[in-house]
Amino acid sequence: MHLRKLPSGNWHWRVKVHGAITCGTEPTKAKAKMRGSEAELELGRIPKGTTATYGELLEAHLAGNDYAPALAVDLRRIVDKLDDTYKAWRVRDVEPISVEAMYRRLAADGWKPNTLRRLHMVSGSAFKRALEVGWVVTNPFRIARAPKVDKAQVNAPSVEQVRRVLDSLDPDGTIRVFLRISATTGARRGEVCALQWQDIDLDKSAVIIRRSVSHVPGYPEPVVSDGKTGQKGHRVIGIDPATCAMLTELKARQHALAAARRLPSPVWVFSHTAGVAPWRGDYISRVFRKARERVGVDGVRLHDLRHHVATQMLTAGDPVSVVSKRLGHSSPVTTLSVYSHHVPAADRTAADRLGSALDG
Repeated sequence: MHLRKLPSGNWHWRVKVHGAITCGTEPTKAKAKMRGSEAELELGRIPKGTTATYGELLEAHLAGNDYAPALAVDLRRIVDKLDDTYKAWRVRDVEPISVEAMYRRLAADGWKPNTLRRLHMVSGSAFKRALEVGWVVTNPFRIARAPKVDKAQVNAPSVEQVRRVLDSLDPDGTIRVFLRISATTGARRGEVCALQWQDIDLDKSAVIIRRSVSHVPGYPEPVVSDGKTGQKGHRVIGIDPATCAMLTELKARQHALAAARRLPSPVWVFSHTAGVAPWRGDYISRVFRKARERVGVDGVRLHDLRHHVATQMLTAGDPVSVVSKRLGHSSPVTTLSVYSHHVPAADRTAADRLGSALDG
């Protein structure tokens, strides 16, 4: 394989196998090596390893994958943080034992378990591609033990605590509507921020979760993306009559404000600009923190309203599959892994119901 850097900064690659020649251009050296190796395989060359390094493989992987903006920024930060000593490893020489030793060293240098898990994930994906194109014969990151992350403690606020926070807010305020939806649907913060009026079906008392909105460093505008269940479609969540009434009033106020300011019809449900642009997630988190501090509900985060929904449903005996669908988990297994210690409470409730039925 012949590689040459062009005046434009791009890299030209050229391969010749059994007299057949093919070539092309890629934006980076790492990606040019990757594409050249693919071309050699297509022309019938038998792989004999590669001189590519771990760092080059990671760069090629990041350049060639369409990660969500927030994840892409985080992975870029992690790869940039990795010491050049490790990036210089040749991919064909990386072994599982070396990977585990790297994790121990990075942990000693202050890397957090969650960061190491992200490094493990992106490295495993990169080596999977290297395996497909014949650069390596095994994926060392698939064999190596990933760093353990302590299971996050579920801090589910009680009904009384949630009610205290809601009652402290303006009954006609938009903040209360947002928190009411969060505390009854279990939707993620970014999913509630991303609600548009087309997602609200007041006649059927339902909201449709289609997308998520986030604010990513380096992006001047909110980043709208598919939600965590977006690739599989969307999920429809039922809402109660009181929440429907609050949304109906909010819609009327927003339309009136848009008309007064000669703005287009509102699009976003939660907006400072009469529906033109959505709220920032960090804004509503700050507002919630101040509200719960005012009423003495300590240590509860906005995200804990999601835990509130899950634990209330499980304790009431709702099937795990129903809870999982409402939360937007990929499967009921995920729900059980997070809330397993609340299932016995649901079982206790079921036992009482069964016994009461027999006793008349």
